[in-house]
Amino acid sequence: VICCNACKMFYRRAIKSKSRKCPGCNSRKCRYCRFQRCISAGMRIPNSCLKSLLAILLRLNQDRENKLSNGYHHHTENLSIHEVIGNPAPITFVAKPKYIKMNVAEWELMIALTSVDYLKKVEFMKLLDSEDRSILLRKGYPSFSLFALAHQSFDKMGQSYMSLPDTLEVIPTLQDRGEMLERSIKFRLTGRIKDLQVTKEEFLLLTMVFFCNTGLADLSETGKHLIDTNKHFFSSALLVYCRQTYSENGPTRFADLLSLSHVVAKTSDDMSTHQFLFSIKYPHLTYTNVFGQ
Repeated sequence: VICCNACKMFYRRAIKSKSRKCPGCNSRKCRYCRFQRCISAGMRIPNSCLKSLLAILLRLNQDRENKLSNGYHHHTENLSIHEVIGNPAPITFVAKPKYIKMNVAEWELMIALTSVDYLKKVEFMKLLDSEDRSILLRKGYPSFSLFALAHQSFDKMGQSYMSLPDTLEVIPTLQDRGEMLERSIKFRLTGRIKDLQVTKEEFLLLTMVFFCNTGLADLSETGKHLIDTNKHFFSSALLVYCRQTYSENGPTRFADLLSLSHVVAKTSDDMSTHQFLFSIKYPHLTYTNVFGQ
C-alpha cells in the first residue's frame, strides 16, 4: 500500500504491540481503530513479524494439545458444548485420572471443549461483543475441531486417515449400511492433508482464515467488520509464509491450502449424514456429533 512514513511506522509498531484493545469506538485517535483501517486498506503483515504471530498460535495450540492428551473435564458426561460457549468463564480442566478410558462420544466432546478453549483465547475474539463471539464459536468450532483432529492424525501419527487419540474409530460404526460413508469420513480430509504435507504453521494460519466467517447470520455490523479485517490479516500472514517457504511456488501453495475449506465442509456434511443414518438404525442409542453443523 502506498502510504506516508507516519502510517508505515505506526503499522510496524502496531504489529509488534500486544496492547491493541478497543471496543470499536472508530475514533481517529484510537490505535486499534487506526490499525484496522491499515488492514482494510490492504497493508500486509511484515515478514519480520510473522515469526511472532506464529509463536503465539503455536503456544496456544500446544496448550490445546496438552489439555486434550492429559486433561479431563469433571462434567464431561452431562456437559453441553453450547452452555460452555455461552459461559464467559474460562473452561477448567484437571489432570486425567489414569483409570479413565473414554469412549468415542467423550473423546469428541473433549476435542470440542479444547477447541472452544483455544478459539476463545485468540486475540481478536476478546474484542467481539458476547453475542457475536457466541455466534462465531457455535458455528466455527465444529469445523476447527474436525480439521484439528484430521491434522493431528497426520502430524502426530503419520496417518492418511482420521482417528481419535487412543482408538482407530472416529465415529460409531454403521457396519453394513455405512462402510463407504465412514471410509470417506476417515480418509478424505486427512488423506488430502497428507498429500499436501500441511505443516503445523500452515494448519494454524489456515484455521484462522476459515474461522473468520463473516457470512454467519445475526452478526452485528461491527462484528462483521472486525472478523473480516482479521480474515484478511491471517490470509496475508499465510501468503507471506507460503512465499517465504516455497519461493515462486508460494501463490500456488496458498491456493492449494485454501482448497482444503471444501474438503472440511464435505467431511462435516458426511458426518451429519452419518449421524442421521445412525439415529435411524439405532433409535434407542444417543449419538451427538459435535463435528457436524
